[in-house]
Amino acid sequence: MMYISKVKLSEWSANCYRHHQLLWKMFPGVDECPFHFGISPDGSILVISRVMPQSCGDAEVLEVKPYNPQISNGQLLEFSVRLNNVRRDHGKTSGFVNGEDLIPWMIQKFQGADVNDVAIVNRGIMPWKKHALSSNVSYVDFEGTLVVTDHIEFTKLLFNGVGRRKCTGCGFLMVRRIGTGVLR
Repeated sequence: MMYISKVKLSEWSANCYRHHQLLWKMFPGVDECPFHFGISPDGSILVISRVMPQSCGDAEVLEVKPYNPQISNGQLLEFSVRLNNVRRDHGKTSGFVNGEDLIPWMIQKFQGADVNDVAIVNRGIMPWKKHALSSNVSYVDFEGTLVVTDHIEFTKLLFNGVGRRKCTGCGFLMVRRIGTGVLR
């Protein structure tokens, strides 16, 4: 079973990895990371996890519910996603994806869907610090529409996220039926 949760952190940090550290405290005794997260349009933190989160001193679970999206082939959805725009070749970082390569690069990451009408809505850099290591994480925010072509593969994408650097809030795919409510 998967869960989707709305969470409030005890502190807001410029270090995007710090959010991940605080959120992981909601999963005591779990060795392998059971979640990925993103920041919703209203600024709250959304978490998708394989384990039900528990409030702790650093992260309060405001709402949690089972996450079982009803996805079918041919379904038309709007999406929003933040991706770390680093190209990897043979398991190694080989540079940034920029310019006219960004949208085709993003589209190839969407297994189980045909992506349409993609727009780049924001680009930026987030500071990242883990122990003594520090760096910056480059990201690009995309919005668009898609048609589900393989509901099983697309559901895996919703459960597991898109691309790399999920520990920084990248890869969290929010979708909604066209013309309805908030992205989820």
